[in-house]
Amino acid sequence: MIFYSIGDWGANVTRVNSAKYVANAMANYYPYLNPLPSFVISLGDNFYENGVSGISDELWESAWFSVFIRPFPSMHRVRWYSVLGNHDYYGGKISVDSQIEMTKYSQNWMMPDKEFFSYDKESSSYHIFIDTVKIYPELYEKTKTMYTYRDIQNSLLALEKMLIDAKRLECKWIFVYGHYHLFSNGYYGNYNVMIQRILPLMKKYKVAVYFSGHDHNFQLLKYDGMYFCVNGAGAYKAQLNQYNSNVEVSMIYGNTNNGFLIHKLNDKYLSLQYVNVNNVAEFDYRFTSPNTCRTPPPGAGNHLD
Repeated sequence: MIFYSIGDWGANVTRVNSAKYVANAMANYYPYLNPLPSFVISLGDNFYENGVSGISDELWESAWFSVFIRPFPSMHRVRWYSVLGNHDYYGGKISVDSQIEMTKYSQNWMMPDKEFFSYDKESSSYHIFIDTVKIYPELYEKTKTMYTYRDIQNSLLALEKMLIDAKRLECKWIFVYGHYHLFSNGYYGNYNVMIQRILPLMKKYKVAVYFSGHDHNFQLLKYDGMYFCVNGAGAYKAQLNQYNSNVEVSMIYGNTNNGFLIHKLNDKYLSLQYVNVNNVAEFDYRFTSPNTCRTPPPGAGNHLD
């Protein structure tokens, strides 16, 4: 299985050209990959600055479809599995609800709920998509009153339910995708609240990688045997430091170029390729799963396609 991921791509008019360069690189790589990329993971902040005003908002066309899909016939049938970011929430409930609703009307846009999962039998992989704004609403003034303590706990219960399901299926790979990072050497630094709320669950169920956006750069970090991939370079750039404030967090790679990731996955290994706007795979990192490979029950789960 091969798929892409990209974060923080929903550029406003001042940065849309950067997003177009990334879109070109994604399309340029597509025909040379075998197998062809099956889907794109969108890591939030899909629409700047304040989300969308509904399913008919022109940003669906100007910031997404006409940038990443329409110009490239090879991308016309590629699905985007998407999570919400803080800027998507800045448009209020209508912005959040319409991004979920668009799943009914677009063959490319996939956000069936704020939290969802998909399972791929061939690669023995379980993909969990979470709403980090709902998990950490108090991070920003604009979102802190949107959810209660009970809402936060319900999101954590939903995450654990999906993790339990992944273990029931005896998946070799478990990936979690959300907008806010846990660890970062970038502008925002580490988010201790995110670390406290979801890291124990991810460690308990042996999540292989947590993928996020939010900080506008490329990072691959490792902490306590788990990988953390920051991929918020879809349209914007931000500072990056060599060292993390937590000395136990090691930085494997970091760069401030715009770009996207290519994920090459099978039941034995995962390769992450960081590709910049010049069509250069500037870093390639390959590793094996922390989980033992087993054969899941026949017919179980939903397939990514």
